[in-house]
Amino acid sequence: LVELVRMVDSEPRRRSTFGAWLWFATAVLLPISIAAFYLFFYASPQYASTFRYIVQSDNTQLDSANESGMAGARASETSELYVTNFMLSDYLSSPQIVSELQRTFDLRKMFSGDDIDAVARLPQDASREALNRYWQGRVVTEFDITTGLTSVTVISFDPQEAASLANQMVLLSEELVNRLGDRARQDAVRLAENAVRDTQTEMQEARQAGQDFREASLSVNPASDAGMTDDLLATLNRQYVEVTTQLSVLRSQLNGEARLITELERKARSLSEAIDAARFQVASGGALGSVSREAYATQLRDYQNLQLDLDIATARYQSAVLAADTARD
Repeated sequence: LVELVRMVDSEPRRRSTFGAWLWFATAVLLPISIAAFYLFFYASPQYASTFRYIVQSDNTQLDSANESGMAGARASETSELYVTNFMLSDYLSSPQIVSELQRTFDLRKMFSGDDIDAVARLPQDASREALNRYWQGRVVTEFDITTGLTSVTVISFDPQEAASLANQMVLLSEELVNRLGDRARQDAVRLAENAVRDTQTEMQEARQAGQDFREASLSVNPASDAGMTDDLLATLNRQYVEVTTQLSVLRSQLNGEARLITELERKARSLSEAIDAARFQVASGGALGSVSREAYATQLRDYQNLQLDLDIATARYQSAVLAADTARD
């Protein structure tokens, strides 16, 4: 009975060990053997040609006088460079570059020769879509986000063909980058010119608002008008003092009915009336005697706001003109 139990228990163990070895041979040893046989005895030799590139901007006209604007421009420029790098990486394995390379090389003939093994060979009757998929397996791109350097490797079955493909891809990449740069420059010029037109319109509207205010208030500049009134009052006072001094001297020397004394007295009265009018203007706070202090304060505030709007619009216009000139260069 003991021997029978031992025999029954050992049979499943033998079957389990045999199954594990069979699985290992099928799943591990057989694929390795097939791959080794293919690589060492059947596979056609393949050659890789590698080139590296980095996309840089030629914009050196950053406004160093405006630190925040310069920082924003640099950040935007860096972002655009990264986008261009990724676009270029996609382009190198895209159907577009396949079509452009076909103008110089016969890719179907290059990758479907009889001397190429059947596994790696492109079928001679391959469709356009199949050719595009096959090309994606012939090109390897690696982008280093730290340095901005992109490495591109193209694989072919002939070393000269691999080098020729790489050289042509470099030329096509340069043409694409130049087209993208020209398009970006044209967009920048168009946007800058639109900004110039918009800011010019704002500046003209601000000037017209100031002109309408001056026509309505009958004053060129309320602030300068007030200063002019103060200057006028000082001048009148000085003249009045001079006339009254002359009168005092002449009255001690001439008859009170002398013609010269009469004329000076008339001039003194006129100066006194002018001084009273000027003092009224200063006291009322306006350039016009009929304007109250409150009305003049409102008038002056409105004028200053309009002048500020004009200054801002002018500054924006000048900035837009400078940006447009920079974009054209």
